[in-house]
Formats: sequence, C-alpha cells, structure tokens
Amino acid sequence: MSKQAILYGVLLSLSLVGSYWTWTHPETPLAGEEVMVLEAKAEDITTILWDSEKLDLRLTVSEDAAGRYLLVKSTEQKRRLKPHSEEAPAPVEATPPSPETPPADDPAKPEEDRFETYEEVKEFKAGKAGDELLAALSPMIAKRSLSNLPDEKLAPLGLAEPEATLTIQRAGKPDRVFDVGGEAFGTRDRYLREKDTGTIYLVKEDLIRPLKHGTTRLPDRELIGVEMKELAKVTVKDATGAERSFEHRNRVDEKAAYWGAVGEEGSLEPAKTWVEALLKLKSTSFVAAEDTPTTTTVMATVVTEDAKGQKVTLELIKGTDADGKEAWYAKSTHTRLLVKMSSAQTGDLVADIPTVMGAKAQ
Repeated sequence: MSKQAILYGVLLSLSLVGSYWTWTHPETPLAGEEVMVLEAKAEDITTILWDSEKLDLRLTVSEDAAGRYLLVKSTEQKRRLKPHSEEAPAPVEATPPSPETPPADDPAKPEEDRFETYEEVKEFKAGKAGDELLAALSPMIAKRSLSNLPDEKLAPLGLAEPEATLTIQRAGKPDRVFDVGGEAFGTRDRYLREKDTGTIYLVKEDLIRPLKHGTTRLPDRELIGVEMKELAKVTVKDATGAERSFEHRNRVDEKAAYWGAVGEEGSLEPAKTWVEALLKLKSTSFVAAEDTPTTTTVMATVVTEDAKGQKVTLELIKGTDADGKEAWYAKSTHTRLLVKMSSAQTGDLVADIPTVMGAKAQ
C-alpha cells in the first residue's frame, strides 16, 4: 500500500472520530472572552429562584397537554398606610389639631408610625419574558470571568453586600447558586459570584432584569398566544350553545387574506374585525386566591386553531368579584389560570358575537 493511501486512511479515520465527538459532545461556540457558566438544555432546568430583600420569586418549569411553561410564585414586600384604629372613639366635636398632637395621617408623624409592611403573594404564568429567560440560561454564558478576587475587591462590584441570590436547579444535578452584584460601568451588565467557587462572572443585564422586576415583566397578558398570520380557524360558541366557525383564507398573503365562514363562500368582514379585537384583548392581572370570584357564568367559548393544528380553548366569563361587584374574567389553555379582564373591552367583544354569528357573506 502506498504512503499516500495510508495518509488518506489516517485522515479519514481522524475525520470520523472528530465527527463522532462533535455529534456526541455538542457545545455552544463561544466568542472572544466569553465563558461558559452553565451548559444546560432548557429541559434540564426545573426551578429558578430569585431571593432579594423586597422580592422573592420561584419559577417552576411545568408541563401539560398544551406544552411547557413557567409557573411563577412571587412574594413581594410592600408598604401601605396603616388603617385608622377602629377602637379609637370618634371625637364628639371636631377640633383643630394642636402642634403637640398631630392627626394620625399627618405627614409630620414618623414614617414608621404611619406605614406598615405587608407581603403580597401572586401566582401567574410567565409569558415571552419567561421563555427568553429560560433560553438565556440554557446555556448560560458570561462575557468574561474573574477568579481569586480578594474580599476587599468585591465592594466596587456590588458583591460585598449582594442585591439578591440567583439559584438554578436542574434535574439530578447540584444547585448552582450566585450572588447578584452591581452594574458594570457604562454597559449595565451585571456581576455574579458563584457561592461555591467564588468565581465572578459578568453577564448581560437581560438575564437579571426580568427577575429583578418579575411582577411586572414576567406575567403573560396574552389569552391565546397566536398572531393573526398564524391563525387558521376560529370557532365561536355563545352562552346559548349556538356556534359558528370561521377560517382564515389565503392567510400567507396578507393582501389577499380574508375571513369566511366554514362551508360558505365569500368574505365576512365582521368576522375579521371580531377576530382582530379578540387578538388585541389582554388580561389585566392573574386572579389571586383571595380575589376568587363568588359567581361565574361562561358567556362565550372560543376555540382557535393555528396553521400547525394546535388549538387553544378560551372562555370569556362574567362574574361577581370578592367585593360583590360585576367583573369579567377569562381562562384558556394558554393562560392555564384564571385572569382578570377589562370589563368594557371584554363586554363589548361578547356583545358583538350575535352580529358575527348572523353575518352574511359578501
């Protein structure tokens, strides 16, 4: 056998070994000074914990028939004016307060006497911000790292007294726990310090922001989670049980697209207008346990189907809130939990259903 043939054989063998190694040991390529902090897949992560002085978050990766999602439980420390004591007797005659005895709500009174701290607990499904956070952690990459930094060097990085603690839990693997420090000058990137190793990482602010402001950035306000161009079919059922289905024809061509009733020819402009209003409808908040409505009536059920055949069932609900007032709610296979709605917008959408159900094709 010639030397050239032997050389080609060796090169071929090395190439096959390299290909097998790449296939069985996939790695995320790093650029410049980037450092791999946590090489994990999204399905490996089970829980994300954020613990700070005023806000604790527990993000749990959950799964049901509709897919994977992040369920969030937040515990936030808040302050409010103390209620007036019910035991204090009402004055017989109103007299102006003297400088020595300011009224209970007088701003001059020490703040600790006028305010009290309480915990507000919420549970909600995370939206796109949660999906982006999970993606940023799988894998988790730092812009650069520092090691063996003495304690006296931690203060300028905000790590002598960390703002929060970030814990990432994975199935079958030890927790990774990080102290959250301050911002890097000029970039707003954040310093993290791993508790076990003391290694300091500089990560993008995008990783920390949705956690630091979790109660406002993480909740999912979408009811269906589908854009108009992806929507193929909508079935509407009113409170009497009557229903009608509409399909999105020529949907891939925005200029030629239109809505029509299933099994009927022609365009239905009222259906298009109604579906547009439906997709613009957003929840105002998730319903807390103490705010559970006392009565509920399903006023309409909407089933949407996207181009891939994935369906979302949405109920628009009229009820009575914990204070005895009329309110609107919704629940879908996308929201998972009951959400509070704008009464005006939701009421108008339901009121327009008879027009859509009886619309004639043009």
